[in-house]
Amino acid sequence: MGNKKLYLRIVSKTAYNFYPIKLAEQKNNNMLYKSNKDLPLDVQTRLSEAYQDLYRAAFNSAIHWYGEASKAHKVALSAVKMQSAMERNALVES
Repeated sequence: MGNKKLYLRIVSKTAYNFYPIKLAEQKNNNMLYKSNKDLPLDVQTRLSEAYQDLYRAAFNSAIHWYGEASKAHKVALSAVKMQSAMERNALVES
């Protein structure tokens, strides 16, 4: 099939942001983390609810794409860091 992209809309207090997330062509579409309560304890305690949603969405997409939990974790943390930096920049520029 063609190159498909899913744009994940993250709603924050400052703006709407769109992150392109690649979809893997797989028969098994089960997500590893179905809710924020399924996330690792350190992610639940360190991140706000909005960032947990972002982490979960990025991790689930990356685990389907790469098939490796360690790589998916890095992708999810990168998405959280990028969103955090964007929000800090938006607050500074205001």
